[in-house]
Amino acid sequence: MRLEPSESKVTRRNGERVNTVQAFLMPGILPAVALAESMAVLDASGYAPPQGIRLETGGDSDARNSTVQALIAPLGLIITLSIAVVAMTFNSFRLTLIAFTVAGLLSRAKDSCLVFGDMDILATARSGSPRALLSEFLAAKGKALDFAMEPREDLTRGDAQIEMLQHAAEHDAFLLAALKGEGRRYMIVSPWVVAGTIERTVLLDAMATARQRGAEIEVFTDPLLNNGAAAGGLSQMEAVEHRLSAIGVAVHQIPKLHSKIVTVDGTVLCAGSFNWLSADRNGQYARHETSFVYRGRHLEDEIKTIHDGLMRRAK
Repeated sequence: MRLEPSESKVTRRNGERVNTVQAFLMPGILPAVALAESMAVLDASGYAPPQGIRLETGGDSDARNSTVQALIAPLGLIITLSIAVVAMTFNSFRLTLIAFTVAGLLSRAKDSCLVFGDMDILATARSGSPRALLSEFLAAKGKALDFAMEPREDLTRGDAQIEMLQHAAEHDAFLLAALKGEGRRYMIVSPWVVAGTIERTVLLDAMATARQRGAEIEVFTDPLLNNGAAAGGLSQMEAVEHRLSAIGVAVHQIPKLHSKIVTVDGTVLCAGSFNWLSADRNGQYARHETSFVYRGRHLEDEIKTIHDGLMRRAK
């Protein structure tokens, strides 16, 4: 045995002398837990490094800190590019601000969230897209909230008054009077349709009379809501379509239809919550419904927009 002297290495990091103390964990022990317990023991013993010496932790903790720093470094560039992409998509800084504000609010939602939007736009989304998935979720039972119908002041001009319809009787009287008038083009939007209701309320006869004088009538309804059985082994959708087609009324099927509207030519627009061709007029299932009637030639563009939007979705 012999003793041979040698020079010891002096480890430095960033120009500072370093003494490294290492420990290896037993299987199943998390590094963060072991480090926390070790530091707690040092604190409990009152240990403090001598003056001029500091204690730093490394290993898993150091690697995690390095990873976090690497992720944070390009964060500014990522945020800037994200804002630029959204701004270019909307071509509007105002809409960009709204989008990020909504995103921030949604990120804070816990138990509930209110969604405000155009159900027609959601319903026409490509299957499997985020909009389509949101539409399916909102259409699920118990997700929608019903709000009282409010008049649209933007559809009034001059001295024209807004007429409010309440209950089934007032709605029926309005539609029957309109069909007996001198209108040349009618649009009836009713998501639900029931053959028996159309006959009992004499709406079928009124539409037949209007057709005989040359009026054009279009009915828009939702085939997904009208699969219930009707007389003769037909579904309600088939029964209604059969009766209306026999008198020359065009029936357009639009899945996920929600609007309830009646228009006459380009001068009368009635919108509300009443299902014109299906609602129970009496009994326990009769509901308090409200609609507003607007009149004037200024409604032509609004009515055309509604009609064109429905036709784009029609099957």
